[in-house]
Amino acid sequence: MSAAKLILLGLAVISLLVVAAVVFWVKYYAKDFGEEAAKSAQITRADGARFGKTTNVDGCLKKTIDDSANCGTVGFICLADKQTFLQSCAAAAPDFQARCRDMPKGDDVIAHITWEVETCESFGQGMEERCHQLVRRLPSQCARATRPVAQPVP
Repeated sequence: MSAAKLILLGLAVISLLVVAAVVFWVKYYAKDFGEEAAKSAQITRADGARFGKTTNVDGCLKKTIDDSANCGTVGFICLADKQTFLQSCAAAAPDFQARCRDMPKGDDVIAHITWEVETCESFGQGMEERCHQLVRRLPSQCARATRPVAQPVP
């Protein structure tokens, strides 16, 4: 058997083992992982809402930005957790509606970016991408919270 055929055979065997491992993980562990993630998000939302009732939106931002420093450079799941905390905290803060009036509205990208930069700078974060990722959704959260609820047509 030639070297090329042996290499292809080896790659095929490795590929099959990888596929088998993925199927095994999905079948036996993915459900638990999803349930655990949902439970964790629920706890984070409750923690955020509880903290939000004791502070204002700036207090929520400060705590979230400070806590996000522990996320590391590749902390996607950690940042998603901090984002969940921030959204529930800000929504529970007594000054949320008033603060929403100061946030950009609509699709004006420049206004949104300017607001992000100014907000992050006010917390000493300047152009720190982690801060921008955290605060980026607050204006759209305000838009959803202040949007009038449609009344059913009789």
